[in-house]
Amino acid sequence: ARCERVYGSGNCEPINTFTYSKKCPAGTIRHNQFFCYSACPQGFIERGSTCGKPEAKFVQYYESNERCLSGSGVATCERDTNGLYLPSCGANFDRVLTFTCLPKCPVEFVETGWDRARDGTILQFALSTDTIAHEIGHSILFSEVGIPVAQHRTAAFLAFHEAFADLIALLCAMQFDAVLDLVLEATHGNLYVENEINRIAELSRTEQIRVASHSVRMDDVAGITLDAAGDWLDASGQGRHAHDLGLPLLGAVFDILIEIYELALVELGLIGTSLDRESRSGDYDAARVERVHRGFAAAYAGRHDGFREALEYARDYMGYALARAIDDLWPDDFDFGRVGAALLAADREMSGGRYAPFIEESFRWREIALPRPLQFRRAPAFADIGFR
Repeated sequence: ARCERVYGSGNCEPINTFTYSKKCPAGTIRHNQFFCYSACPQGFIERGSTCGKPEAKFVQYYESNERCLSGSGVATCERDTNGLYLPSCGANFDRVLTFTCLPKCPVEFVETGWDRARDGTILQFALSTDTIAHEIGHSILFSEVGIPVAQHRTAAFLAFHEAFADLIALLCAMQFDAVLDLVLEATHGNLYVENEINRIAELSRTEQIRVASHSVRMDDVAGITLDAAGDWLDASGQGRHAHDLGLPLLGAVFDILIEIYELALVELGLIGTSLDRESRSGDYDAARVERVHRGFAAAYAGRHDGFREALEYARDYMGYALARAIDDLWPDDFDFGRVGAALLAADREMSGGRYAPFIEESFRWREIALPRPLQFRRAPAFADIGFR
């Protein structure tokens, strides 16, 4: 009676012998008496606050549809290109490598995956902010850029998705004050060395899924393509795919972020132009790297707040620029040059083209050709956000 006085008649249910609570909304299930979680899809295993996937299924060939139906016990069978029959995988499964039915996540769930560390420990990627931000990044891109028509889908579109999802994760990590402070203190402001910003989805102190600061160019990934069925092919035999093909784009945008940061340091009087120039002067050279490291250590001493101000500026600028670029992109017949053109358009609106040389040089160094003339999906319409 007390519960219904608060929530209305018919809106309460018993949760134990003595206690009533408001009913859980439709499509949810009560756990631990006081919590309502989304119900797991049909076939998934209820595990309190999470859903367990069904086990993978392994199937066999049959010579006829009748034998397949009787031998497998499924409702339907499928005929393959050799004229043999396989049990259908079912609604919650995808067929992989012909004989295997792997459980799939429904559209309302985010799949993060897992891996095993060298010591055997299970690494649940759902506990990684980078991984969650990366997967939500895919949802944002599908919503804002769209989905290509099948015959107009390119390998570059799928690789762009992976690169930009990584960038979204990177910028998400930079929203945490503790991350910025930790990175600056550990690197003395030299962000080209490995750190918690350019290491995406760290698995340990020395391992991560990807690194944003690298020297991969388009020529290094030239053999990665899609076949007519949409499967990945790698001419090198290394089994590389979308994540690898997207590395030049990821590296190009990361370089632009760091160049904007270092220019801000110069303008704040925190480093000299010679250190800025030497820190991004091309291929690896051990002596140069050591000089840059010493130069940043000397410049950073006692100036943490200034370095952080420059880094926050670069972070916010790049976040706005990526959001504006995404608004200019369309999915069909996609190529990386289109991203560079969209970033140049965003930079013109935000700074009057101040960082165009950085953008053009970064894309050129990565061997990503920019379209001429530059093309965009819609006319510019971006409000002044104070970056001039």
